[in-house]
Amino acid sequence: GGRYRFEGFDYQLALSEPGAGNAIHGLGRWERWRALRQDAASVTLGLDVVPQTGWPFELAVEVTYTLDAELGLRVDTVARNHGVIGASFGAGFHPYLSCGSRSLDEVTG
Repeated sequence: GGRYRFEGFDYQLALSEPGAGNAIHGLGRWERWRALRQDAASVTLGLDVVPQTGWPFELAVEVTYTLDAELGLRVDTVARNHGVIGASFGAGFHPYLSCGSRSLDEVTG
């Protein structure tokens, strides 16, 4: 139902799947992330998450995606609270790599 309690206050998020009654995929899914740093093996994206319906906090979020020949894909996340009160925060990812129209057997690192 998009409702949660944080530090004694009740909040109601906007429902992104109103038919199912869900507030799903968070506050950054449809936002315009900006590239902060990039090299041959990694990219760091940043987003300022501003106060909005049911979420009165201010965060700066950075997500770094790194490819390693031995370890594969690594995702590191940093969230910094820029507000004057404590902030509720959670993160979840399901990244994937696409080989385009090639089969996985044709792709090398």
